[in-house]
Order: sequence, then structure tokens, then C-alpha cells
Amino acid sequence: YEVVYLPLPVAACEALGTGAIALLHSGLAARHFAGEIDRLGLSRSAISLAVLAPRVAQDAGAGWQRVDVASGPNDRALLELARDMCQ
Repeated sequence: YEVVYLPLPVAACEALGTGAIALLHSGLAARHFAGEIDRLGLSRSAISLAVLAPRVAQDAGAGWQRVDVASGPNDRALLELARDMCQ
């Protein structure tokens, strides 16, 4: 697949600055997301991550408020994890 890296939109930055849950599907996405957070000077400790697999968590790096891994490597499990993290 092809990856096109884009900067985080302003609205996303505003939400992330006040705490949020980001869903990360791949190691490439995790590294890019972490880089954007750092570039923008946002605090990783205010952001929780729901990730598809342990490797994705590893690629995101350290310092996040919370990092949880989906029960299976599929979109349904990732969305269920995110839902549970919101409770």
C-alpha cells in the first residue's frame, strides 16, 4: 500500500491538546503520529492510544497517557477497544 503523510489538521490539534484517544492502525501511522505530536509541541501525556497490535504500540514510542492493544488485528477489535477506553 502507499502511505501519504499529511500534517494533523488544526481541529485535531485542538482536540489532542486537551486529551483524546487516537486510533493507530500501523507502525508507519504510529511513527508519523508521534512525530506530528512532537513537532506541534503537544503533550504525549495528555493522549491515549488504541493500537491494532503490539508492534504499533512499540512504534509509537513512550510517554503517552495510556496505550492499549486491540484483542485482535482487525478494525472491529480496534473500534471496540476505543469504545471501552471511553467508558
